[in-house]
Amino acid sequence: MTTTASSQRKREDWETLASEILPSIQEHGGITPELRKKHDIGYLYRLQIALAKQGYDIHGKPIQVKPIQAKRPDAVAKQIAERRQKGEPFWLLEVASGMTHTQMAKLLGEHGHSMSKATNGSHS
Repeated sequence: MTTTASSQRKREDWETLASEILPSIQEHGGITPELRKKHDIGYLYRLQIALAKQGYDIHGKPIQVKPIQAKRPDAVAKQIAERRQKGEPFWLLEVASGMTHTQMAKLLGEHGHSMSKATNGSHS
C-alpha cells in the first residue's frame, strides 16, 4: 500500500484543511480535480466529516447535523441504527454521534443492530 499525505492526515489535519479549502469548494460548487491534486485528497470520507463539523456538505452548501441525543448506549445504538436504516451516510452519523465508524459498528453489534441501510429490495 502506498502511503500518501491523505492517508497520514490526522482528524485535526482534515479539519484544518477543510477550513482552508472551503472558500474554493464553495466557489466551484465542489471539489475540483485540481484541488484534490494540490492537497492530495484521495478518498473524500474524512473531508466530508471535517466539512460537516463546520456545517457544510462536500459541495460547500450549509447543512444541519442533527446530533444523537441519547445517553444510554442501547438508546444511542437504536438511534444510529434507525438513521442508518433511513439511508443517512456513515460520515454524517460520525459527526452526529461523535463516534468513529468502528465505534459505531461495535456499539450496534453489541446491541443487536446492523450498520446496513434499508434497501427496499434494491442493491444500492
